[in-house]
Amino acid sequence: MSADLVICVGETIDWQGEVVEISPFVNFNDINVIQQACVRIRHRKLQDGITSELETFFKPEFFYYGRDLANRDAALEKIASCFTQAGVTDASYLTKLKKREELSSTAFGKVAIPHSFNMVALKSRGYILVNPTGIEWGQNAKVYNAKVYVVIGLAIDPQNTSLFREVFDKISEVMVDEENISQLIQCTTYDQFIDQLISLL
Repeated sequence: MSADLVICVGETIDWQGEVVEISPFVNFNDINVIQQACVRIRHRKLQDGITSELETFFKPEFFYYGRDLANRDAALEKIASCFTQAGVTDASYLTKLKKREELSSTAFGKVAIPHSFNMVALKSRGYILVNPTGIEWGQNAKVYNAKVYVVIGLAIDPQNTSLFREVFDKISEVMVDEENISQLIQCTTYDQFIDQLISLL
C-alpha cells in the first residue's frame, strides 16, 4: 500500500510515512494537525523535485570554492573555460558573458548570476563559484562597491528552457536574502552547498 498520509483515530500504527493521530470526534486541533502534516508533505515533495533538478543542472565538476578569483573577469574566465572544456558552450561564451556585463551588471546584493543575452549553450548547466572573502564585480568596483560572494554562472540550451526557469526562480528566491548567502559561503564542497541550498528553499 502507498500513501502520503495516514490518519489514525485513537491509536497509532507502524508506518514509515507521515502519520497523525486524531480524536474520535474531530476538533479544531485535529484539523490543525492534519493541515500541518499536509504542509510538510507538500514541502518534502517540492524539495525532492528541486533536488533532482539542481543535481541535473549543477554537476560536481562545476563547483569552485576559493579565495584566488578576486575580480569579475577572473571569475568569468574560470566559468567560461570550464564550460567550454566540458562541451557545454563554444569558445565564444566568454565574450558573450563580458558583453552582457558591460551592458548591465548581473550582480545583485552579494550574488552575481552571469549569463549571455541569448540561450546559445549546447547543454543547460550551472557553475557555482564561492569566494568567502568576496569578488570585486563591475568595471569600477571601488566606485560602485560591488562585491559578491557567490557567483552562479548559467549556460542555457534553447531546447531546455524549462529546466532553467525552474532552477533560476528557486535560486533567486534564496539569493535575495543575505542571511542565506552567509550560510552558503560556509559550504566548501559541492555536496555541502547543494544540501544547504535545498534546506533554504
